[in-house]
Amino acid sequence: MEEKFTEEMVQERLIVLGILASYKNFDRRLAQRETWLLSSKFKHKYMIDEWTPEWEAENEIYGDIVSINATFHGYATGFAEKLYHWYQHVKANYPKGSIVVKTDDDFYACENLYETVLENYDPRMYFGWWHPNSEPNHPNITSRPDAQFVAIGWELMEQVLEKPYCHPTRDGKDCNPNNPELRYDTNSGGNSLGSWLGHIGNITGIRMNERMSHTINEKVHRDPTNHPYCGEMISFHKATPELQRYLECYDQNIEISKKYCHKARNMTHYNIIKGPKKGSRR
Repeated sequence: MEEKFTEEMVQERLIVLGILASYKNFDRRLAQRETWLLSSKFKHKYMIDEWTPEWEAENEIYGDIVSINATFHGYATGFAEKLYHWYQHVKANYPKGSIVVKTDDDFYACENLYETVLENYDPRMYFGWWHPNSEPNHPNITSRPDAQFVAIGWELMEQVLEKPYCHPTRDGKDCNPNNPELRYDTNSGGNSLGSWLGHIGNITGIRMNERMSHTINEKVHRDPTNHPYCGEMISFHKATPELQRYLECYDQNIEISKKYCHKARNMTHYNIIKGPKKGSRR
C-alpha cells in the first residue's frame, strides 16, 4: 500500500543530516548552528575522519560531531567512503524509516525544506538538485543529484550497505564502476552514490532544481538577497556565514534564532561566486 503524507509523519519521521566538516571551517559550523540547524527539525551530525583533541574540545561544547573512522584523508579523496560510513552510522543509531541526508557546511536550508522533503517522502526517494541532463529514475555517475544536499530513503540506504565499499587505489581491478557487487568510490560522494543507486535500480527520483540553488551557472542563479528568497526557494548552496545569518534573520525572521541576529547584517547584494559585496548595507 502506498504511504500517504500526513501531519503525524512530520512529527514521527526523522530526517538525519550528515554534514561533511573541515576543522578550519568553524565559522561555517557556528553560523549553521545559530541559524537553520537551530530553527529546523532536522537531526544533524558533523562528520569528521577521526578524533583529535581539537575536535573533542568542540564536541564538548556542541555535542554534534561524530567520527566516521575514514581511512582516506584530504580534499576530494575517498569522499564516498565517508558517505558509506555515514550510512552505517545512521543504520546503527537512528530509527528505521528515517530519511538520510548528506550535506555540506556551506549549505543553507530555508525553513520550508524540512516539510518539502517529507511531502515528497518515498522509501526509495533520491531527492536533490539534479545535474543537467540527468534522468531522475535512472541514475549513474553523471546522472544524479549534487552532493550539496542529497536525501535518500531508508530502503535505498539499506541496499547500498548490502554490498561492500571499495576504492580503486586499494582494492584492485575488481573495484570499478561497472561492478554491481561493490560500492565503487570515484572520490566524490555524489558521483559514487549515483553509480551505486544505478546498479540498485527502482529509484524514485525527486528533482528540486526550480527550488534549490546551485552555483554552476551564475547567469541563471537568483540573488538570495532579492527578498523574499525563502518560501519561493528551499535552500541556497555556497552560502557564506554572513549570508546564512542574513537569510535567517532578514529574509525569514525566525523567532528561535533571533537571539543570534545581532551577528547578522542586512545585505543588498550577494555575488554568487565571490560572496557579499564589500560595504553592502541598507
